[in-house]
Amino acid sequence: MLFVYYRIRRTFLGYYQDGLRHDMTDISQYYRQDHEKDGYPIRRFWVAEIPSLTSDSGYEVVGCVALGKSDGPLFGELKRLFVLPAYRKRGIGTKLMRTVIVYAKEQKIALLQLETTNFQPVAREMYSRLGWHHNSTRESDFQAGGMRMSFVEYLLPL
Repeated sequence: MLFVYYRIRRTFLGYYQDGLRHDMTDISQYYRQDHEKDGYPIRRFWVAEIPSLTSDSGYEVVGCVALGKSDGPLFGELKRLFVLPAYRKRGIGTKLMRTVIVYAKEQKIALLQLETTNFQPVAREMYSRLGWHHNSTRESDFQAGGMRMSFVEYLLPL
């Protein structure tokens, strides 16, 4: 079981390290990029904060979500949804998702897309509960403890 955990953890760490080399390097700059010449909406990044006595700013970030471009001007990609484990099951992820949906509608985006894995059952339940529809599943080469990782795509028509 420890081996399975290690392999899964290594895969997700790779995903986060990739993000640190790209959009997470300079979040503000990356998500403020204006893609008007290509007809894409402006990218956005949101955080969920709570008051904190230990932070210099007075707040602690407990979750985040991003809206990136997808295949064309009327499509957006929901990315980077994350809530700290201690703050899950409190509606923070749902609130972040609804914030993206409201913004996407304001931008006249017709369809949102997101991709997750079969290792995220709680997140997948939330997506379904919020009206997202399973669109496709593709198998990866990664396997740990007899479990093959799959990438699962969801769509939300707006």
